[in-house]
Amino acid sequence: MHRYASPAWVETLDRVNKEGGQLMRLAAHLCGARCQEVIEGDFAFAKQLTDMGFGRAQVNATAQNAVVVDAGDSKRYADNLMRGFEEVSPNPKPNPNRDLLPSYLPAPHRLT
Repeated sequence: MHRYASPAWVETLDRVNKEGGQLMRLAAHLCGARCQEVIEGDFAFAKQLTDMGFGRAQVNATAQNAVVVDAGDSKRYADNLMRGFEEVSPNPKPNPNRDLLPSYLPAPHRLT
């Protein structure tokens, strides 16, 4: 059994969901290389997920998922994620937690 869904499986899920009236609320969990892409500012794959009807994505930036981060770059990563959010979802649904994100970051890393 594979740990990740194959591109063909995801395409089938997309087709079935669209044919069924998009009743499924799809959410992606990005790990490994896909997570690394997002925190580094590359949102091409995330945009594809949005186009396929995924309404949410969880970014799992952990060592266990082979994501390499530098603590000194945390503000850059946060800025990338916020910029990506705007690029991928230019007309987001209201989410009160989105506006609280900067307040959860330590003072030197708060978004400006």
